[in-house]
This record gives sequence, structure tokens and C-alpha cells, in this order.
Amino acid sequence: MMALDFTNMMDDRLGRMTGEGRIHSEGRSSFQHELSVGLRKMRWGLRKAARRLCTLGTKQPVGQYAGQRSISLSQIVGTENRSDEFDIEFHPIKEYLSERWVRVWSAVAQGVPLPPVELLEKDGWYYVRDGHHRISVARALGFEVIEAVVTELLDK
Repeated sequence: MMALDFTNMMDDRLGRMTGEGRIHSEGRSSFQHELSVGLRKMRWGLRKAARRLCTLGTKQPVGQYAGQRSISLSQIVGTENRSDEFDIEFHPIKEYLSERWVRVWSAVAQGVPLPPVELLEKDGWYYVRDGHHRISVARALGFEVIEAVVTELLDK
């Protein structure tokens, strides 16, 4: 993880990059790196399908609220509905994700508290309902856990 260098931030009146502009620039660089890693892995993977984020496969999962807790990012293995935007390691694989991804990255870099992600739990594994960008950024920054509101899926 690259550390943010706040010591060299310049005053905007001098026409140089401000702290916020610097953070945005570093976020954009981080997104481009993550995108290139994701696309390279998709391109060179043995089977592209194996690199895709798995989905639940149900249109409207039935579940019950299981509370808010810290979840290991390694236990988040899929998505409810966005398997074409992130790979199995939550690298972005679409350029159009950049604006929101960079905003999330910048918020985390500035210490802005973000809401917990929403996860669906099935057989001890987690699928993302809301928070794909937050999970992608957390993984890119080397986090190991993320706060989540969890819904436990019920067998029909």
C-alpha cells in the first residue's frame, strides 16, 4: 500500500495541487492500477468464467437480518447482481466504475466514515448486495475486514 504524502501538498493560490486534488490524483492512479490488474488477470486467466465474481443465482433471496459486524474480506466471494463489473478479487474490470471508485478511495484516504456494506450470508460465505466499490477500495488499500450489515439467507 502506498502511503499518502501530505507533507508536500501546496497552496492552491500558487496554482499547485491542493491536498484534496492530490488525494483525487492518487485515487485515480490507484483505480488505473486496479483496473489494469483486473483486466490483465481476466485476459490471461485460464478460464475467464473462473475470474468472474460468482452470483447467488436467485432473483429475490429470502433472508433475515443477522446484525452488523466486521467481516473478513476473504469471506466475501460473490455478488447478488454485479458479476460483470468486478473480478473475483474485486478488481474493477470496467472503466466506467472510475468516478465512484475514486470518490470512495478519496473518502477513505481522508478518514471520512462510510456506511457499512450490505452482505448476504449463505453457508458461511458472503455475497455483496450493496458496497462493491467500498469492498474493492478496501482490498486495494490492504484492509483485512470491513463493517457490514448482514442478512442471513434462509433455505426455501
